[in-house]
Amino acid sequence: MERILESLLPYGEVVVWDNSKADDFKTAGRFAAMSLAKNMICYTQDDDVLVPRATQEALLREWEPGMTVANYGHGENDGGYGDLPLVCGGGLFDKALAFMAIDAYLSEYQEWGRDEDAYIDFLVGVQVPFKHIHEPFEINYPIAQHPSRLVNQPWAAEAKRRITERARALRFSRAAA
Repeated sequence: MERILESLLPYGEVVVWDNSKADDFKTAGRFAAMSLAKNMICYTQDDDVLVPRATQEALLREWEPGMTVANYGHGENDGGYGDLPLVCGGGLFDKALAFMAIDAYLSEYQEWGRDEDAYIDFLVGVQVPFKHIHEPFEINYPIAQHPSRLVNQPWAAEAKRRITERARALRFSRAAA
């Protein structure tokens, strides 16, 4: 974690949600941290990557109101999730839009649990307009591929699919209205 903290641009405020020391919200921890942040635009990245300063600066240059901007994290194959940003390698969220997407999900599905904690990035990502940039970042593979990681859980693929489909349905119903 020290390497990540040292690599962050001087944003003026850094809020870290440590699932090992606070409630374990999985990737929703980034949104728990955002709820504590003073800034309306919030930078996030995964805990198993190092995002160079130049990449963070590129994200800042590309950000525009009403959007999420994410460093492309899908790899060679987006696995059917190309309509959402993966923010693993760095991303900027408009905090208000992220929480509006969460509220829309809750108003429709009125449930929240382990799966939503795990795939909150997907339900927000599908509903908020975004753009990708393609800049370098370094993955710490021993951490990323550890059996305890979210992606390696037996329930993960089905949960990701279900939540993404729900978020897509919300996006399409709002677009039709």
